[in-house]
Amino acid sequence: MCYCLFSGETDGLQEGMSKVDKRTGEVIVDARFRFYDMQREKFNIALDEAPCAEPLCCAATCCCYPCGIYYARKMTLEHLSPEMGMDNYMCCQGYNPPGMPGPCCCCCNGQDCKSVFRTDMCPHACALGEAFCCPGCAASATRFAMMDHYTLGVHKVDVQIMQLNNCIQCLACICDIIALFDRAFENLAHIVNCIADLVFTATISCMVSQIHNEIKFRERGSAVAVAAPSAPMADAASPLMGEKMER
Repeated sequence: MCYCLFSGETDGLQEGMSKVDKRTGEVIVDARFRFYDMQREKFNIALDEAPCAEPLCCAATCCCYPCGIYYARKMTLEHLSPEMGMDNYMCCQGYNPPGMPGPCCCCCNGQDCKSVFRTDMCPHACALGEAFCCPGCAASATRFAMMDHYTLGVHKVDVQIMQLNNCIQCLACICDIIALFDRAFENLAHIVNCIADLVFTATISCMVSQIHNEIKFRERGSAVAVAAPSAPMADAASPLMGEKMER
């Protein structure tokens, strides 16, 4: 459905996320545009490839997506900073959801989360609580952390899947509001809500699986680079060097 209804194109998005500084006249691009830049290197797999590439991770996340989101955050922090790991946890990793006034869902920065909510004392419990209370923001924050660290962009289909999810969530909200005024729409609202929940769960499962695959891909690449022996330096007087120079 997402392939037919949504283009996934980001043409014109940069202009839409830009504003002109009235004092200097400089065009300022919203920092969040980097997450939708298709010119960057992309994830090893796209979202629609994740279920086949990581079937166990995807299935487990479908059964309990808050646990999958927590696992993805833990795995990501331990991968990006092995020495610190979960000690680097902060609410939404400092990324603010669109429309929120502060740098994270608590309307404060990550350091304030540590000092006010004492997330440094129990990062695992806080990460799990974030996954239960704000699953969408928590999963996106983990994905953003990977994208920032490796300067990753998005696949076209990633944008299409997210557009589909966002539209269905909005449709579910509209149906709920209509059902408040007309009880005849209650059954329809329940059906749309069920569909929205299924799409959201599938999207989150694909995101967690994509992150899981990317971490394995990066660690496998690092291991190969370390294990690969360096080529021995050729002696200048050897026949091989003389043949190379003649050619």
